[in-house]
Amino acid sequence: MRRMGLMVMVVLALPGAEALAGIQRAQTATAAPEQCLKIVRDYVKRTRGWDASTYMVEGESVGSPGRGFSVMLLAEMGVLLPPGGGQSFHVDTDRECSRVVGELAYQ
Repeated sequence: MRRMGLMVMVVLALPGAEALAGIQRAQTATAAPEQCLKIVRDYVKRTRGWDASTYMVEGESVGSPGRGFSVMLLAEMGVLLPPGGGQSFHVDTDRECSRVVGELAYQ
C-alpha cells in the first residue's frame, strides 16, 4: 500500500515537472545570444537613440532565414495603445548576428 501511495505522488508530480521544463525550454529559446544583443542594441542606439535601459530585446521567430528579435519599449508595456501607435518593433539579423537585415513595425 505504501508503494502505491508513492507511485501516485510521482505520477501526479510529472505534469507539473513537465510544464516547468517546457517553460524553461521556452525561456532558453527566446534568450538572445550576447553577439545578437550587441548588434541589436547598436542598431537601436543608431536608429532610435534609445538608451539600453529603456527597452528589452527578446528572441522572436517570424520564419525568416536569419534571427528575429522583438525590441519592446518598457514605457509601452502594460499600456493599451491604438493599433500602430507604439514605438516597439521587430528586427531581423543574419544567421550569424553580424548585421541587422530588416525591421518591421508592430501593427
